[in-house]
Order: sequence, then C-alpha cells, then structure tokens
Amino acid sequence: MKIEDPDVKELESIYQEVFTLYQKGFHHLLKILQRVQKLGEYSLEEMTDLGFLCREMGKQLDEFRKECVAKQELIGKIIAVILTKKSVADPGIELTVRGRLASGSPDVRQVPVFPEVGSDDYLRLFFHFGITNTELIKRKLVRFHWPEFVVYLTELAEAGKPTPDGLKKTFAKFSTTFRKVS
Repeated sequence: MKIEDPDVKELESIYQEVFTLYQKGFHHLLKILQRVQKLGEYSLEEMTDLGFLCREMGKQLDEFRKECVAKQELIGKIIAVILTKKSVADPGIELTVRGRLASGSPDVRQVPVFPEVGSDDYLRLFFHFGITNTELIKRKLVRFHWPEFVVYLTELAEAGKPTPDGLKKTFAKFSTTFRKVS
C-alpha cells in the first residue's frame, strides 16, 4: 500500500479547519445579524467595527478562494495533459484517476480563436451556419453561444472533421473534473 504524501494530509487537515471555521463564522454572523436587527443592541462604533471586520474577512476569504481555484485548475490541467499523452500511446488506458478522497476525469475541449468582429472571416463564420443577414450580424443581434460552440468544435475535432469556415485557429483546453468519492 502506498504511503500518502504529507502535502495531501496537510491540505486535508487545512480543509477540515476551514470547514469548521466556516461553520463557526456562519453561526456567529447569524447571531450578530439578529442583534443588529434589534436596533440599539450595538453602538454605531461597534457596528462600524463589525462591518469593517466582515469586509476584511470577505476580502481575505475571496483571495484564498481565488488561490484555491487557480491551483485546482493548474493541477487539473496537468492531470489532463498527462492522461491525454498516455492515452495517445495506449488508447485502452483508464482515463479516470481515483484518489482516496476524489476521482478525476480529464476534459479536453477545442476552443476557438474568434476572428475580429466585422472582418471577412467573422462574416464567413456566420455564413457557414446559414446566417447571411449582415445587418443582424453587424448589430450583434445574432451571436454564438460560447459554451455550446466549444462543445460543437470539440465534437468536430473528435470526429476528425474540419472547423467551420472563418475559423483559422483553435487550441486545446485541458482540465479535469473532480468528484468526491462516496
């Protein structure tokens, strides 16, 4: 049996502390809110300090959240690239990684580099889909739904089909979907 890396154990411990702190903080803020609503329970000076502390905690927690998301995305990108390379060499490999806490499945999508709005390539892209009314296009009354367009391009790439007219470049976006193991 593989010995677990100390960094995984430490981050799991921090996760538990954050979860506990969240519960404690949430309940305390609820108690403060109830007292604030009873006008006169706090002085204006105390409410000023409470408001300031809420703002500062919110900023710090938001910065921490951003860092966690950035690290999750980077780790997910690395997992997806490694598994994609391995699957090219061995198409039969299992693409889902199972850890003790979670599973991770790579997701590779084809993302377009859209032509400049109003350019010939931009118009060609709409014409490719049968949208030929240039007035609608120029006024931006007709647009592509970005998430579905990415799915569509990914399906084309998987089927070995060419990209639509007007699109000169696409690039692969690697990510991993993480799921909690029950």
